[in-house]
Amino acid sequence: MPAVCDRVMNKEIIELLQQGTTLITPTNRLSRHLQSHYAAVQIEEGRIAWQSADILPWTAWLQRSWEAISMQEDPPPCLLNAHQQQAVWQQIIAASPYAPRLLQDAATARQAIAAWKLLQQWQLRELPEGVYLNEDARVFTSWAAAYEKRCATENWVDEARLADVYREDVRKYHALPGKSIALLGFHELTPQQESLLACLEELGCRIIHLKLERRNAVLRQAGLADTRRELRAAAHWARQLLEQSPKPGAATSIGIVVPDLQACRHIVEAEFDDVLAPAAILSAADSEQHPYSISLGRALGEYPLIDTALTLLGLLHQPAMIDAISLLLRSPFIKAAAIEAQGRAQLDAALREHGEPRLSLHTILYIATNKRTPTQRCRGLIDSLSALRELMQALPAKQTPLAWADSFSKVLNIFSWPGERALNSAEYQIVAAWQEVLARFVSLELVLPRLGRGAALAQLRRLVTGFSFQPETAEAPIQILGLAGAAEMQFEHLWLLGLHEESWPQAALPNPFIPLSLQRAQRMPRASAEIELDYARTMTEALLNSSPDVVLSYPQNKKERALRPSPLLRPYLENAAQLSLRQEVSYAERILHSRKMEVLEDNSAPVIRPGDALRGGTSLFKDQSACAFRAFARHRLHAGALPEVDIGLDARARGALVHALMQLFWSRVGTQQSLLAMSEAQLDALIHNCAKQVVHGRRGGHRHSYSARFVELEIARLEGLLREWLQQERSRSAFVVRACEAEQLLKVEGIEVRTRIDRIDELEDGRQLIIDYKTGATSINDWFGERPDDPQLPLYAISSEADIAALAFARIRRGEMAYVGLAEEGAVFPKTKAYSDAPHKDAAETWGALLLHWKEVLSALGIAFRAGDAAVRPKDMKTWQTCRYCDLHAFCRIHEKRANSETGAD
Repeated sequence: MPAVCDRVMNKEIIELLQQGTTLITPTNRLSRHLQSHYAAVQIEEGRIAWQSADILPWTAWLQRSWEAISMQEDPPPCLLNAHQQQAVWQQIIAASPYAPRLLQDAATARQAIAAWKLLQQWQLRELPEGVYLNEDARVFTSWAAAYEKRCATENWVDEARLADVYREDVRKYHALPGKSIALLGFHELTPQQESLLACLEELGCRIIHLKLERRNAVLRQAGLADTRRELRAAAHWARQLLEQSPKPGAATSIGIVVPDLQACRHIVEAEFDDVLAPAAILSAADSEQHPYSISLGRALGEYPLIDTALTLLGLLHQPAMIDAISLLLRSPFIKAAAIEAQGRAQLDAALREHGEPRLSLHTILYIATNKRTPTQRCRGLIDSLSALRELMQALPAKQTPLAWADSFSKVLNIFSWPGERALNSAEYQIVAAWQEVLARFVSLELVLPRLGRGAALAQLRRLVTGFSFQPETAEAPIQILGLAGAAEMQFEHLWLLGLHEESWPQAALPNPFIPLSLQRAQRMPRASAEIELDYARTMTEALLNSSPDVVLSYPQNKKERALRPSPLLRPYLENAAQLSLRQEVSYAERILHSRKMEVLEDNSAPVIRPGDALRGGTSLFKDQSACAFRAFARHRLHAGALPEVDIGLDARARGALVHALMQLFWSRVGTQQSLLAMSEAQLDALIHNCAKQVVHGRRGGHRHSYSARFVELEIARLEGLLREWLQQERSRSAFVVRACEAEQLLKVEGIEVRTRIDRIDELEDGRQLIIDYKTGATSINDWFGERPDDPQLPLYAISSEADIAALAFARIRRGEMAYVGLAEEGAVFPKTKAYSDAPHKDAAETWGALLLHWKEVLSALGIAFRAGDAAVRPKDMKTWQTCRYCDLHAFCRIHEKRANSETGAD
């Protein structure tokens, strides 16, 4: 029999269990741990069948014992589960006069329930006289009285009072739960527990308090740079122990205790997968049997399968966030996911281009049906969404939880959730957990007879969020645990990490609804620093007594802040040897080092044949100038990142509104003379009407972004911009606006591009001015050089058949209004110099020569693009400014090229 089993299942414990003694533990984890070791003892002794040991956590034992005796009541009381209790407290809080002052009633209810539970555990049915009650305590007292009254009226019992109720029933009916009860792992009993056990003992039940024998552990210590390196070192240490063990892996017992396991669980999984299950990066992690298990489950809603279900159900009530819709479209857990994958990816892009952060079911259906070509439409998805819309319209405003559960199941059935492919073991268990959550939801009917649609979905989400789930797997040799439940569990090897001065002992966290003086006087958990210190000392002793081989570690840094080990560890660290850590190479690095590479540099794409259609407008030349690969990827492969959608308008959308406003205003005014002839009242009315028309015109398909208040503010913003800008227009020489947002087909070196010129003005002498509106930074320097940053206006100039007198950016920014450009001669625009006086004469001597120069530059760019130049060659490779806002980094892998250039590597 393994030595660790000898310590956990010593002779006394085994004899007690075989005699029928019930063994009670404080946690589920310890209960399962003891069950496993009891089974190992039976197998070690050669048995193939045996009577199961009666090992239960306190709450399960108490509920079982009470249910056995409560049936004698007529009618028997009803035991509220945690979710029913939460709902009752929320109802009481919502009905109180303090409800309007609360931001989160659910969180308040949880705190109130914790306070109620503490008072019952310390047998304080009423707060003692003479204790000062602040406003929070007074409010809680009124809530508690209302809660107790309702429980009495409805004949309800909750878990907090169950021990007291059971004690009274035991005395009344003289029905003991057994001849003897043994307790293991209880470092401190609450007054409520002590009272119940004393009652049982008084009536003849034998109460046995078990403790494991103390033994001196071999201690080693390690100070690591940070928490991530701590976890990686612990993972390598555990792997080394498994590799060195002469026994099968499951027979080796290794414990790793992480104090803040809930906060850093994702880091724990990443590091241990990297070291202990490296193949997870090459295959689905759920299909692999890992040599470790984490005691703390994840919230059920964090699993993709359940997240998909919640997103589908959420469409019943309100619009969903675009990111949630995007995940839904890529989910494998709905009907036709595989055969429509490409079409749904295109629909995802179309929904993002729509620009709304939230999308209703109606909007999704409209875009999926009308904005896609028949070959791009996802018929299976459209049919499911249409059926969902019909069901949504048929649902009543309020139903019972049972009826809502049936409606939720119908919604999921419409989409064939959980999908058409076979589920693996973990996914099958997740679906079973979902059914359990629905059963808990139905149980709310006891306290919430009828619910509206939004309230029903909110309750379901709350249940899913609070449901901690971990798929069951075979017993793993490595157990990763938090502090709670780790003590009294026995291991051959144990690593305690994260024990630095800021985390151990923990900071005090008293309950806000119970007077602090009372909590400290009664020594309630988390009430004071002294109580936490005593608890930490007890836990440290228990943990060090859990294994003959213990490693103590702590992070030396946290967010650029130096850390020291916990003061509680100093007596142990003085006698602990330094842990020897060998240098380890990760699985990914091993793959990299084993590579055999053949380098083939190919920077040329196929030549563009005459007549081939291209798209992209003037941005094609801008991209070719910035980087040939960018132009190739965007305009030939049509590659690009999905649009980022956020609340409000981004810079592009705000710029589009300004463009639309200027177009509408000048289409009505037409000339500077008309502008100058208008009275202030007429001008104000026109500006307001134009701004209002533009904003309302964009509002049609964007109801969520363009709320009533937002529309009001945006109209005011546009009015202010236009009124300020018109000061620039008044100070110009006479002009007529010949075109606004004029579409033209330009041809450069056989490349046809369709463009939209913001505005073309005509002077009195017939010459034309080309204007480009800009709401961001502007500079005429962007027009010059062999690779100009913004060749749009030069491209217009060389393609126009008219006599171009000037080019200019119209910079429309509050406080920075100005024309920025160049003219053939004279100050055509306010404060704009003639080309002969500008500092760019090194490009060409005269205005006409400048136009020819631009034609040569743009022709060279067009020739390179047609020839298939696709080299990753950004314009500025010193500051990498060209790449800063590019969205093709993952495609061109410029950062790898940059790293090689900076290190001098080949």
